[in-house]
Amino acid sequence: MLDSTRSVSLFPSPRELLRAVGRGEGWGDTRLPVLSRDPVHSLTAAARTHDPPPPTPPHHSLREWEEGRTRGAISDQSTQRSLGESKRQNCHAAALILAVIALCLGAAAPSSAQTYPNRIIKIIAPFPAGAPVDSGARLVADRLEKAWGQSVIVENRGGGGGVVGSNAVAKAAPDGYTLLFTSTSPLAAAPALNKSVPYDSVKDFAPIWAINASGLVVVVNPELPIATLGDLVQHARAQPGKLSFASSGHGTTQHLAGELFMVRSGTRLVHVPYRGGYLGTTDLMAGHVQVMFDSLGNTLQNIRAGKLRALAVLRGKRSNQLPDLPTAEEGGVAGVEMNGWLGLFAPAGTPPEIVRKLTDTLVPAMRDPDTLARLIELGNDDDVMTGDTITRKLAEDRALFAEIVEKAGIEPQ
Repeated sequence: MLDSTRSVSLFPSPRELLRAVGRGEGWGDTRLPVLSRDPVHSLTAAARTHDPPPPTPPHHSLREWEEGRTRGAISDQSTQRSLGESKRQNCHAAALILAVIALCLGAAAPSSAQTYPNRIIKIIAPFPAGAPVDSGARLVADRLEKAWGQSVIVENRGGGGGVVGSNAVAKAAPDGYTLLFTSTSPLAAAPALNKSVPYDSVKDFAPIWAINASGLVVVVNPELPIATLGDLVQHARAQPGKLSFASSGHGTTQHLAGELFMVRSGTRLVHVPYRGGYLGTTDLMAGHVQVMFDSLGNTLQNIRAGKLRALAVLRGKRSNQLPDLPTAEEGGVAGVEMNGWLGLFAPAGTPPEIVRKLTDTLVPAMRDPDTLARLIELGNDDDVMTGDTITRKLAEDRALFAEIVEKAGIEPQ
């Protein structure tokens, strides 16, 4: 009768298996070989204990030969059964030994979060240098490097409205050493304006940290006789297709903001995509394009310097950086609010403890007063998101952009 005070396990612990293997004992119906210093040698020796007997010597008479052949056939069948059983036992033993080794190694190895990071971390910014995404990525890299004493570099990999760089991270090893710092565009807008993108923005990335942006602003070349949002609508309606607007690429937030503005205002502008918002801003100041729906971080200095004229902010409330600038609704065009964000992501499959370590390090580091002031100067609010909150926001933005594309009658490319 079993003692109810003792726990009975149907499976051996790693320590019990090691003892059994060392003594050549068994577990269940399996007898385990004795381990030598060389496990492979031990298994080979165990297999040799079931080698078949030597062949029967030749017989000198026909009758003796026939009797011998009969006995040999019976012996062969028995030997084959013995060999089959031996192979099964040896395979079982080998599997148990490998399991014990794996368990022991796993118990001895430190967790990935304990040793992370122990080499250079690379943050990919999917837009050119000088853009708000690039500036934000370098700020994050600097704070992580100071917190950990480990090098963190930023690589600008533009193209495809941020899709090229984002895809590089989606396909990278999920070990925490290749990260993505991006805006809303590649993960939320691009899937709506392209027939296909090479990643799933929700399933292929692990969110770490994000901050809401202060919204896009409508800016024009100051040489134009356009001082208000109402003036822009009037000129665009009077000359359909005459004015052009720049964006940081097809499928970006700037692109969709322009499309949404045309739907709500009943105007028609020509879209001119660039390989990054900074290049579009440069051409806007040079007079090659006339309008841009751009991030506040990318335009604020030029607005203050008088090189661009701001007409309105595309959000429900005025910007803290430009409190005298009206919202689009105050300027006469409602329903064009578009709030973006900047965020840090890892490839899906990155160990949760590494994602957690990144988040736990970055949240307090980015709340530092000087750092937060710099983030606001880049056109952001102080509203920070992490984890599932980022995932929900991303899903909401994807649905919003898909609706904009449908209402604008845009054919995905």
